[in-house]
This record gives sequence, C-alpha cells and structure tokens, in this order.
Amino acid sequence: TSPSLWTIEKNLFFLLKNSVEVILKSKYIRKPWLLSYDQYGTVQLEYLILYVNGVFIAEDFEISSVVLPKMSAIITICDDKFPKIEKTDSLEKISW
Repeated sequence: TSPSLWTIEKNLFFLLKNSVEVILKSKYIRKPWLLSYDQYGTVQLEYLILYVNGVFIAEDFEISSVVLPKMSAIITICDDKFPKIEKTDSLEKISW
C-alpha cells in the first residue's frame, strides 16, 4: 500500500529533499502509473509522484522534468502510517 495523502503532505519537504530530478521520457506522458511501476515496481505510488510534482490528474502529467522521491524516503515516511509493532508474547490477559 502507498502512504496516505496526509502522510505525503506532512512529509512533503522531506520527500523533496530526498528526491532526484529526471527528464520525463515521452512514454510516461499522461502515464504516471507506468513511471511508478518502472521506478518502484508498483503502480500504487502513482499518486505520490503526481502530488510531489504538483500535478493533480494524470491527464496533466506532461511536465518536462519529474521529481522522484527515493524509495528509502518513502519507506521512512511510511513509519507514520505503520508504526513498529512490538512483540506481545508476554501478554497473558487483557483487562477490560
């Protein structure tokens, strides 16, 4: 799953700081899902690419260069959505 819009917005400057800017190839024009798949191996990050680049719909994805956050930065911001879970092997009962 991809980061929520709130998580992306909250960490936008972190994502931009940990990004690379590349020239958008013609095969990706109006196809952010294809860029997401080729760059990250999933189409789920299509909306992250659009949002980080200030594009709101795929039909407007015709920019000359595109900012692509590094996967390590995306994983880092996902900690906001999926906090680390501690083992609960020692849990014996729950007090209600």
